[in-house]
Amino acid sequence: MANKRKTCFIYVRVSTKMQAEQGESIDAQLYELERYAKLNDMHVLGTYIDDGYSGKSITGRPHFQEMLEAIKSGTCVDYILVFKLSRFGRNAADSLNSLQLMQDYGTNLICVKDGINSEAQMGKMMIAFLAAFAEMERENIIVQTSAGREQKAREGKWNGGQAPFGYKLVKDEKGDGHLEIDEAEAEVVRLIFKMYTKTTKGSHVIARELNAKGYRKKVRGNGKYEFFAPGTIKNMLRNPVYAGLIAFGRRRMELVKGTRNEYKPVAQKNFDIYEGEHAAIIDMATWEATKERLARDSRPFPEPNPDAHVHLLTGMLRCPVCGRAMVSNVTPSKYVKKDGTLGKSTYAYTCKYSKKHFGPDCTFTRQYSQSYIDKEVIELVKRAAHSEVFYERLREELDDSTDIEKLEADVERIRKAIANNEAARRMLSRKLDALDAGDKNYERKYEDMQERLDRLYDECGEMDDELYNAEAMLESAQENRFTTKTVYEMLDEFQENFDGYDPQKQKEILCSIIDSIEIKPDANVKKGDFIVKRVTFKCPVSFYRGMTEEMQEQLGIETFERLETTEYVREENSRDGQHTVECICLLER
Repeated sequence: MANKRKTCFIYVRVSTKMQAEQGESIDAQLYELERYAKLNDMHVLGTYIDDGYSGKSITGRPHFQEMLEAIKSGTCVDYILVFKLSRFGRNAADSLNSLQLMQDYGTNLICVKDGINSEAQMGKMMIAFLAAFAEMERENIIVQTSAGREQKAREGKWNGGQAPFGYKLVKDEKGDGHLEIDEAEAEVVRLIFKMYTKTTKGSHVIARELNAKGYRKKVRGNGKYEFFAPGTIKNMLRNPVYAGLIAFGRRRMELVKGTRNEYKPVAQKNFDIYEGEHAAIIDMATWEATKERLARDSRPFPEPNPDAHVHLLTGMLRCPVCGRAMVSNVTPSKYVKKDGTLGKSTYAYTCKYSKKHFGPDCTFTRQYSQSYIDKEVIELVKRAAHSEVFYERLREELDDSTDIEKLEADVERIRKAIANNEAARRMLSRKLDALDAGDKNYERKYEDMQERLDRLYDECGEMDDELYNAEAMLESAQENRFTTKTVYEMLDEFQENFDGYDPQKQKEILCSIIDSIEIKPDANVKKGDFIVKRVTFKCPVSFYRGMTEEMQEQLGIETFERLETTEYVREENSRDGQHTVECICLLER
């Protein structure tokens, strides 16, 4: 009996352009691995490529994860071929855990350039050693990169990234970037520092005046906002680059506690400053005056106050003009009580993009009291939660939802059919290879087998499409059921216990069940108008034509085409919401 032909997956990874230039490009790795598979008579079942992904962790590599999922789902594969172990991973724990998972399913790892096969007796031990060295190499790369950046800072060179406002980045013949003054922007920089050091104006006032005078900044990198914001002004005032200096270590990457490979940038109070090679926009006296005022005006960030006011609807409330999320606005009281304490502050919701210091980007300048809108939204949600119609629609959605068990059985059935198809194709391929060319019926047998093999391949393609659709339907049904059930439970929770919760818990519940809140731009609260126009829930309930008039009136929805979300729309305009009955009688003699 002929030996079974070995199967393999090919996995390649490149994280940087430098690796590609040093002979470890995607094409170079593919060439070596495909050549190895051919020389060793291996059938390649699939190729997985992670281009531009770091080897620090397996979680950040989508195609590596896809490859492992294929193994776990039952794909029978003998080997995974990688160029070198470092392409498999640079984290020792991840590499060994992934290898153990593969071997649990009968799959081994071959590192072609390292000459390692985990199937061999010493293979796994060698992989453990090399994985540890690969992790050490990665840590060394981080240290070396940081050291290289610090050396550039010592030499006064720009360390990369977008040029700050006031400068443009010009590259030399080696491709290194150098800062040169952009005179048009530099005039604005000088004006900002002059206003800050020669007047008592703060960042908000400076931003407002710049925007009012028509000054704009070019959008850089991921930025989308051309107006000057207070935060932009503060960052410019703190940046020593404008005084001809280069800072290093203003933010340092620190390990996130409880993780092995996750780092986050953390601002540093103390950092190094070096003389830059670029020209300064402001003189040193202005820079020193700026630092003095920044230090004088700085206030320590307050500790979180558990009793602080909670803005219930931020993130959900939408501006009726520009559609962006509204923010809270706090107005401290100017009233001083007899005991010397201030009166209560007032809280409102507003569109921050209507503020002058953010640029006149939105025309909606009204502010609505939080107490009015919060009360209306809570009443609307409670009304929806108490509504039998709403409950019935949720119950129908849960009861009539797609039979997930049936979909799971369909997926399993298709997978088995694909496996049987693959086994039949392998058997036919072996029979084709074993045909005796001297047999007088050789051509007829060959054509017959080839025709059957072609049919199997056609069926396999159809089953692959069928499996894709079935898995998509299953995933959608599972997500749909989870979302609806969650909303259903949260509405129960809302009805029974909402008023007794602390404000922070109330906000969490509202965020869990509400997608967005629309308000009326011209509501007159003094005349008893409602402010809230529509509440859209995070719920896949659908409404259809043919609903009773009672349902329509209770839900207040005018259009009954299919709606993808449950929208509770208030139609009445009076705060009392009461109906009046008009009686007319005709008197005759």
